[in-house]
Amino acid sequence: MLSGQPADGPRSGLLGRRIAVPKGAIVQQEVPSPIKGSIRRVDLPPGAKLVAFSFDLCEAAGEVAGYDGEIVDLLRSEAVRATFFAGGKWLVTHHERGMQLLADPHFEIVQS
Repeated sequence: MLSGQPADGPRSGLLGRRIAVPKGAIVQQEVPSPIKGSIRRVDLPPGAKLVAFSFDLCEAAGEVAGYDGEIVDLLRSEAVRATFFAGGKWLVTHHERGMQLLADPHFEIVQS
């Protein structure tokens, strides 16, 4: 299992770096205006409390983002379930970390 490392944080000096898009990759589409930035409501039974943890794993064109392994380590140690919304580019530049998250039964990975 991979644990968080200081080198996993955002890397400076990489802006403008070109990352090859894998053959057959899905190109991200723009979110339609009516639902862009929307928050959906979940109605729970009276007295029920629920917290949802979700994380965005994405990179803009020409950059390589970090990975906060310490947060993932904490979620694992406490058996906390979480959803990660991963962009295809992030999965390419963080292949090993992506496979680690996919293998963990507590985590749901959604390609965004």
